[in-house]
Amino acid sequence: MSTLRAMSPQDVSRLIEESAARGDLDAVASLYEDGAVMASESGCVTVGRAGIVDAWAHRLGTPPGPAPTVVRCGDIAMVSSSRPDAMGQLTHVVRRQPDGSWRRIIDHPVAVANLDAA
Repeated sequence: MSTLRAMSPQDVSRLIEESAARGDLDAVASLYEDGAVMASESGCVTVGRAGIVDAWAHRLGTPPGPAPTVVRCGDIAMVSSSRPDAMGQLTHVVRRQPDGSWRRIIDHPVAVANLDAA
């Protein structure tokens, strides 16, 4: 299994995009916390790395987006950018890990309202 360490909030998005472009889903998974959640265009919420990796398997080859904007508050950061297809906003939340690296905890690649993973 490929394991990557993102050392800044913006590195998480860059490393995920690079790994997906190579088809390395293990590396993609390593950049998410175990209980991370991902929203889909249909409004469903996927919980956990395994489901997120399945979702990424359908998104391989997606062109990288523009450099993200980061808003940080301590060990949590919101990372956002425009979608590569110009059809909305990508928004992600990342958390600093005990080893100083960062991982995604919420992946919201589309504008979907009122999603709750609980």
